[in-house]
Parts: sequence; structure tokens; C-alpha cells
Amino acid sequence: MAKSSTVAPEPESPLAAALRLSLLEGLSIRAIARRLQLSRKTVRKLLGRARARRPARPEPARASLLDAYSPTIRSLIEKTPELTAPAVLERLRPLGYTGGITILRDRLRGLRPRPAKEAFLTLDFAPGAAFQVDWADFGFALPGCPRRVCGFVMVACYSRYLYLEFTLSQAMGTFLRCMERGLRFFGGVAVADIFDNMKTVVLSHTPQATEFNRRFLEYAASRGFAVVACNVGKGHEKGRVERPIGFVRSRFWTGRRFTDLMDLNRQALQWRDNIANHRVHEGTGKVPSLVFRNEEQRCLKPLPQTTFDVDDVETTTVTKMFRVTFDRNRYSVPWRLTSQTVLTRADDDAVHIFLGRKEVAAHRRSWSIGEDIEHPSHREGLLQRKPRAAAGLCRMAWSVSRRPAPPTSRSSPPAGVRSIARSCG
Repeated sequence: MAKSSTVAPEPESPLAAALRLSLLEGLSIRAIARRLQLSRKTVRKLLGRARARRPARPEPARASLLDAYSPTIRSLIEKTPELTAPAVLERLRPLGYTGGITILRDRLRGLRPRPAKEAFLTLDFAPGAAFQVDWADFGFALPGCPRRVCGFVMVACYSRYLYLEFTLSQAMGTFLRCMERGLRFFGGVAVADIFDNMKTVVLSHTPQATEFNRRFLEYAASRGFAVVACNVGKGHEKGRVERPIGFVRSRFWTGRRFTDLMDLNRQALQWRDNIANHRVHEGTGKVPSLVFRNEEQRCLKPLPQTTFDVDDVETTTVTKMFRVTFDRNRYSVPWRLTSQTVLTRADDDAVHIFLGRKEVAAHRRSWSIGEDIEHPSHREGLLQRKPRAAAGLCRMAWSVSRRPAPPTSRSSPPAGVRSIARSCG
């Protein structure tokens, strides 16, 4: 007689158990979760009964202090869309509006017409067609230096080859010297250079006409490139230089420390030549230095050998203290030139002062602010013409020289006082 074999029933799946308890036994979600030792959230998912969110009750619209002035606000914005919230507030006050500016800003945000999204075309440049040039401000970054650091950036538009240097000024002379060093770095001249509306290039820019700086046009003519100014507020027209400026800020500037301007430019030169121009460019997928040397450099026009005056030049009048004010510092001239009109010429290192064609003073240029730089020879003979002033200086020098010295060290009058005492003795 054959033995009957029994098959063990398969274990019930959580889904089947949940359905059985819910549909056949009529248990609640909570009871099913307790029976199966599951969370209520899991049971709801198994049963397809995810708790529906209750729709938020619409809050009744509250009355606003601006409701009575809505027609006036709409009229102002339709006529003059660029009106700011403070300007609209000034017009509403005489009409009796007593509310604040915050709700007015919120109302204007909804009423002001939004400009349509603008589409842009990718600008393509042939090799040697253009350089783009711009300044970037990096703030007060050098220890003990009260001047802002400026970055001069010049980019070859086809290859993205980059020239970078830092200065403490954006004046015309500094700008022209940076241009000269940049053109020598590239080894040639492009057909055109594209600039933002910097005052050293553009004096005024309107839809009707652009007035360029005459001195810079003379420089461009001497070097053989055309000058192109971007339209006002159209940063995309100089994207070839805007993106490198951002690249300099994020990849070079962040986290670095500099002792002075020379150290800053030394680090910038190493980074420019070893990293920036030798990386694979994100936009082209090519190395800028290789593209420039193999494709673009031969398309540049040769750099003219004629010289151009790139000094800072100012005409000023000598003060009663026989000083000339230049670039927020004071430089001495011979005292006999008081009230004379002189010409000041300066480069990165020196300041030269001329009366007519004769050089009357020369000083090392100071890049600080408010300094008084005097050459000792410029006051020679003045004390003889000012006997009372000379006597006062002698008494001052004598009193300083008679002061008792500290017990631990020997002391002597300052060098300037000793020289005055000798001249009076």
C-alpha cells in the first residue's frame, strides 16, 4: 500500500497576508500592522492606500493697504517700467499711503513686466581676428598697501591664449603700458581689439555714436589695430575675456597670499604660463598655448617697432610748499618754482617733473597714498631767505639735541634735525 506524501504549504507573502486580513477579516490598518509586525506606512503601500494629503484650505485674501492705490501703481509702471520701489513710494505718500516699502516691493514684483529671454549666438573668430581686453578689480589684497589691486586680462579670441598681469592703477599710462606688454607677449597685433566701456578707451557710448579717447586712438593707430567697443550692458559681447576673469578668480586668486605687487605678478606669471595656457580648455577641448603657436600666431600682424609715449602725463601748478601733487602723493621741486606750471611724467618706477623742456625734479614713484616725498636739495637757499623760519628751526634742533638720553642706550637727534643744526651753527 503506497504511502501518501504531503506538501508543506508555502509561507504567505506580506502582500497576500495584508490583503487577506483587510479584505476577508476586515481588520484596520493599525490591526494589520500589529498582526504582521509592520509599520502602518508599509501596510498602506501594500494595500495601495497611501494616505492622501488633505488639500490645503484656501486662505481668504486679506485686504492690503495698497489695494486702494493699485490703479495708480499700475499706471506708473506702465508709463515708466524702470521706476524703483522708493520712487513709487514717494509718489504714493502725497496720496495718503501710510504703509511700508516691503509690501510695495512685493506688489511691484508682480506688476512689473519681465523682459523676454534673449537668445544668443555663439561668436566665432578667425585666427588673429581679435583680442579682447578688460580690467578686473581684486580689492585691497596687498599687506600695507592702501590701493586696490587691478587685474589686466587680454585674451586671443581664437585660441583663448591668455595674458595676465596685476597693477595698482587703471590710469591711461598704466593701461598703455599693460597693452604694450600684452602685445609683446603675443608677439603681434590682431585685426581688432574689443574693449568694455572703460574711460581710457570710451568717453561716451550712446545708440547713436561712440566717442573714443583720442590718446588711445592714437596708440591703436600706431600699433595698427582697430578699436571696437562693446554695447553698454552687453557682457556677452566680450565673453572671451569675461570667462577667463572668472577662471582667474576661482583657480588662481582663491587661497593665495602675496607680500607685495612683485610677488603677486611673479605668482601670476608662473600660474599663467604653467597652468592656465597649458590646460585643456573647457570650451574648445584644446590646449590654448598649442593652438596659439600652431594656428594663430602666424596670422597676427607684426608689432611695429615705432615707440609711443606710454607715460602718465599731467600738467599742474607748484604749491607754496614747493610741492607737485600727482596720483594722490606730493613730490617736491626746487622752491624757486613756486606757482609755476610744470609737466609731470611718470612710469611704473619714477616721477619726472619738467619746466618747459628742462627736467627740474626726479623721484622714485610712490604707490602709497598721502605721502610727501622731498629731495633735500630742493630747499637749498630757502632758509637764508627766511631768517625767522631758520631761527625757529635752529631752536627746535637745539632743544631736541639737549634732551637727556635714556639711561640704557645712547641717543642722538634725528638725521634731519642734525642737518638743520649744522646749517644753523
